[in-house]
Amino acid sequence: MPRDAPAPLTETLQGEVADLVVNQHRRAPVSGRIAVHRGASAGVPRATLVFLAAFMAYWPSAVACDALGGGLPVQYIIGGLTWVFLALAVWKAPRPLRLAALAMVLVATGFEYLGSLFLGIYQYRYHNLPLYVPPGHGLFYLAALRLGTLPLLRRHGRAIVTATALFSAVWTLHGLVAARPDLVGALGWVLLAGFLRWGRDPLLFALTFGLAMALEVYGTALGLWHWAAVVPATGLTAGNPPSAIGAGYCILDALALIVAHRLGSAYSRLGDARTRASAAADPGADVRGEPVRPRGDRCPHRVPAQAIRRPGRRGGIPLGEMTVPARADAALTDAAHLLGIDY
Repeated sequence: MPRDAPAPLTETLQGEVADLVVNQHRRAPVSGRIAVHRGASAGVPRATLVFLAAFMAYWPSAVACDALGGGLPVQYIIGGLTWVFLALAVWKAPRPLRLAALAMVLVATGFEYLGSLFLGIYQYRYHNLPLYVPPGHGLFYLAALRLGTLPLLRRHGRAIVTATALFSAVWTLHGLVAARPDLVGALGWVLLAGFLRWGRDPLLFALTFGLAMALEVYGTALGLWHWAAVVPATGLTAGNPPSAIGAGYCILDALALIVAHRLGSAYSRLGDARTRASAAADPGADVRGEPVRPRGDRCPHRVPAQAIRRPGRRGGIPLGEMTVPARADAALTDAAHLLGIDY
């Protein structure tokens, strides 16, 4: 199903834990297009296992508690706990994921207000946006990224992606032959197929889709939210939930990466401006009292997008020789290209 391509974005997570420079790692190729970092340790970081165990226990319990009743006060308590959980998860996450997780919360909150409160494509039980939903998006995003670093899943990455594509296709076809054809689900499957085929990290999108569909089926079964039978202003019919609506979460993943890149670039420009201002005042030292280095030396990971080697192109810099930020930039470029966004 997926074509051969350079190592994916989630691979940098374990690389960041072991060492900031990717080319200091010894890597061994495994099945398909996936490779596993062998940094300081061949095992899985303890923080990853702890987070995944806590996440898998927390989210079904939190959703079930909301379904038991109690009204808005219970939602406020669950929301507060979820925000605390997200804060701890971001605090313990490797640096490349912190800004991306916060960007996911911003992006997802905007889409929740648009899809639920403004357009009415789906509605929550109390016709509000539950307080636990925005941080929940951040937690699901971190879970997909951390799951994508597990060596067992990476070794079977091709099989997972193929199984996801086939299973979602069968589910979508079942929705199309229903009494009310699930057209929204069919459109979602087309998007999913695009991410699995042309995305830089199809395993990440497959895991995101699986987690999202589990949440959608569970939440709608408990009656916490429901999807409109007909999408307003379009006439498109939908299931409850639509059969491949998890593809929408893949779009949120890609957009969060782009937003994180923009925020990180703005922060870097601000830091560079302060450095130049300090250097102008004292040409012999920067803001930290160190000798001023050329801009290229101060930002060695910045690599022009056109210099990144991609499938089917010759030349450029192999991703294995880039630093972690440059590999992330490469994945961001691909995500923006897939969405038709130029940055």
